[in-house]
Amino acid sequence: IRRVRSGDRAGAATAADNIPYIRALLNDGQAAQAADRARLLAEANPGAPAALIVLGDALDVAGQPAQAARRYEAAANMRFSQDVALRLAAAWQRAGQPVRARQVLDLFLRQNPANLPAQRLAAALRLDAQDWRGARLLLEGVRARIGNQDAMLMADLARATLAMGDRPRALAYAAHAWRLLPASPMTADIYGWALTQAGGNGQRAVDLLEQARAMAPAHPAIQLHLGQAYAAMGRRTEARTALARAAGVPAFAGREEAVAALAAL
Repeated sequence: IRRVRSGDRAGAATAADNIPYIRALLNDGQAAQAADRARLLAEANPGAPAALIVLGDALDVAGQPAQAARRYEAAANMRFSQDVALRLAAAWQRAGQPVRARQVLDLFLRQNPANLPAQRLAAALRLDAQDWRGARLLLEGVRARIGNQDAMLMADLARATLAMGDRPRALAYAAHAWRLLPASPMTADIYGWALTQAGGNGQRAVDLLEQARAMAPAHPAIQLHLGQAYAAMGRRTEARTALARAAGVPAFAGREEAVAALAAL
């Protein structure tokens, strides 16, 4: 340990000592120190993907996802493994480059078509991009392999299916997701939203969406769905409050929908 902390090049080149130490710094909230140490390690080991990956991890934790992605890309050019592909795609997504993120996973899946973690992340990125058909195809492929007992998978399937207009099937997926994991804001939200969209039990939908809000009060999509459920029941004051909270989040992808719903009250 003394050698790792000394700052000399010999210590920096000792990955077996340095990588656990860098990760310990990250776990301790010392991202800047971890990034400095990881740079030394990467410079001393220019052909080692592990050194570039840990540098990317440190930069990502330090709030520099684009810089992290460039290190992951360098590592991927040496060995395009699952670990680096998932990190690279996630970093580009956080850096505001969703197209590049999807391209990374598309390439990895062409080479590794049965890789479940990559399929799940690729589906999540397509959901974020509102590519409902692409997301649903990926998710249905995952479901065919692992079954129906993954609550998050069923919730994602419900979201994509609902957006494609298949309300009965979406409601069935959402109800199953909630039964598998009722204490999740995601499953409560999608079940309540599917009920609202299906024109079903309005009070049940509100109860579920209020449950989701209680677990994740800062989530703007939940506020949007709850506001629309309130509006469907004629509870205009409560609808206005929830929709205003959703519309008040500048980076929220559904902000325009929330603003339009407010104007329609």
